[in-house]
Amino acid sequence: MRNLGMLPAKSLGQNFLTDDALLQSIAAAARLQPGDRVLEIGPGKGSLTQQLLQAGASVLAVEKDARLVKQLQSSYGQRADFRVIEEDFLTLDLSQASQLHPAKAHGRLIAAGNLPYYITTETIKKLLPWGHTFSALHFVIQDDAAKRLVSPDASEVRAINVEIDFYSEPKYLFKIDKARFSPEPTVDGALVHFELRQPSEYLLTEGRTSFMKLVQHAYLQRRKMLRKSLESLYSRAQLDKAQERLGSKCSLAARPQELSMAHLVHIFTVLQEAKHSTFMSDQS
Repeated sequence: MRNLGMLPAKSLGQNFLTDDALLQSIAAAARLQPGDRVLEIGPGKGSLTQQLLQAGASVLAVEKDARLVKQLQSSYGQRADFRVIEEDFLTLDLSQASQLHPAKAHGRLIAAGNLPYYITTETIKKLLPWGHTFSALHFVIQDDAAKRLVSPDASEVRAINVEIDFYSEPKYLFKIDKARFSPEPTVDGALVHFELRQPSEYLLTEGRTSFMKLVQHAYLQRRKMLRKSLESLYSRAQLDKAQERLGSKCSLAARPQELSMAHLVHIFTVLQEAKHSTFMSDQS
């Protein structure tokens, strides 16, 4: 970038990977097949882009930095299997991803990239519910964030971990020393992979947004009993009715970290039934 008269933009979290062997390993870990399609987020100079293309995938690159968009156009714009758009990924309409993609093949669609640290969680949360379109997410992120998101200690589980486990099978693949980035950041990186579940595999077929809202409320006050945390979502009568149906095996007196995913889904389902039942009684 210095040779081109450009400096990495700190405001955009630009820390680039320059080691070809490492970039090959990152691309290889995605297990791409010829005909697969990649939505690359924050391609930067195109170092990972090159490896993805060499693996036989076609690439739709989403880059916010206009300077880098021009460089990517110059490097790869002549290829039929590459397209770059200048846009902030967080505002991108994901329903248009397949239409915008340069390849019309029906291979897997995977989101990949070396993510700027400041959009890591938002990016993952945006993509998680899109298992009907994307097969997997394959990202380089900060190592501490990778451990919190993919393999937290029991005492560190948060709402985002429940959301990740609901929508995907996450894996921590390997650590990347901070010296492998340019400019060098203050912390190490890591490669993580999220194999997205298909909608038919979800534990809930309806009400997923409401379920995630329940999870958020529960973990905002994770040291409190679930009943106390959910008082802003359900009335006392609804909570009482739900507890009667739940019995002692799945109590609202539990704290969220003490409950499995299946228990949380079951509690949500019973609470929604109690809410509907109370509403119907009020109407009659």
